[in-house]
Amino acid sequence: MINTDELNDALVKDLGLDGIPKDVQDEVIARVGENILRRITVSIVEKISPEARQEFDSISEAGDSERMKTFLNTQIPDFDNFVKNEVHKSVSEFKQLAATA
Repeated sequence: MINTDELNDALVKDLGLDGIPKDVQDEVIARVGENILRRITVSIVEKISPEARQEFDSISEAGDSERMKTFLNTQIPDFDNFVKNEVHKSVSEFKQLAATA
């Protein structure tokens, strides 16, 4: 799965946050990160079968990250790339919104 530090570094770079204080960076990353996680979760649920959704929910409730990683890698081909694409889409949308604000 995607490395959190790598994701944070990429967000700082992609969103042009490198010139602002670290605490502000952290706040922006946290807010954007929540949206990215939500988007990935919705995309996963849309992509997997109803039977797999039940297992997904069960693993989520248990909080077993290793089991979740194994499950997602078996349910979604090239899961790491899937996540990277969803992150890219989220960042692009955020940039568009920021440009119009």
